[in-house]
Amino acid sequence: MLSYYYCWKHIIKRPILISEHWSAYHFNFYMPWESKKLERIKKIFRQNIPIITVSKTLLNDIENFSNTQIPSSIIIPNVIDQSTFFYNKKENNQVSTFFSVNHIGEILKILFLC
Repeated sequence: MLSYYYCWKHIIKRPILISEHWSAYHFNFYMPWESKKLERIKKIFRQNIPIITVSKTLLNDIENFSNTQIPSSIIIPNVIDQSTFFYNKKENNQVSTFFSVNHIGEILKILFLC
């Protein structure tokens, strides 16, 4: 979806933040270096969107992959507080809403075909 950020950022008009936990960037997603899909992924990180990564190594991998410096970045280690997040079958917790969009094609269908 963020490959087309330049198209829809004026519609959404909300701040965007990337939170990245996956390190396939180091391996170029196992695609040929000249792949069009790979180039589209690289463009995501060339749009000055702030990013959170779980390690400095991951941030370096993304910067090397996209061939750009990401000025607005922060590292938050991938650690889970088990006193806060735990499984308790008997407890009914309030469920918060988290909005995450992963496929712009489905969004466009909903917006323009309804």
